[in-house]
Amino acid sequence: MRLKQYIRYHVIFLLFAAAFSVYGFISIIVLKNQAYHCLMHDVLHLYCPLCGGTRAFLSCLRFDLLGAVRYNPAVMLAALVFIVLDIRALILILRGSDRTLFPHWLLPAAICYFAVFTALRNALAFFGVDPVGDVAPFWTERMTTVTASLAAALLLALALFLCGAICCPQKKIRHASAFLTGVFAVVLVSFLYTPLLLLLLAPVFMCFFL
Repeated sequence: MRLKQYIRYHVIFLLFAAAFSVYGFISIIVLKNQAYHCLMHDVLHLYCPLCGGTRAFLSCLRFDLLGAVRYNPAVMLAALVFIVLDIRALILILRGSDRTLFPHWLLPAAICYFAVFTALRNALAFFGVDPVGDVAPFWTERMTTVTASLAAALLLALALFLCGAICCPQKKIRHASAFLTGVFAVVLVSFLYTPLLLLLLAPVFMCFFL
């Protein structure tokens, strides 16, 4: 039964990898001159957790490990951790151990890991530090050192409250962290994209005045 579970996880992973490869081929080669490959990247001018992951994967296929790390180091480290945990799970199955194949904390830890990475990555891009070079030119033309510092602080606070909402064992603190995550998300959006926020809130205001 555990072997079937192990195989099922890998089938799902292989299907995801195949879909990701097809997506990378279409977005980079077929639709390289088209917009909206990624909503956060193309519309919000921010990196999502997986931005650069397709290019990192293609770099790995070319045995360009340094290029892969430059495009998305978080994906590369996560892949390495997954390989280690996968080997551990296989050893547990072969030994007939009753221990859990994959730790229960793995999913929340992965979410927090990518949340903090995404926040740090974009916070540095506000100051022009961007190894990939996709979003920093957009922000450095629009931000001073003060505004970049405020935006970075808001983004990091948002990521930390999100981690608290996911990982904190106390329910009250978890709910408070979830509320503050939403508050900081609204504040960050209004700070970075005031016209976009007004556009999103326009239907709400119209409901009150109609």
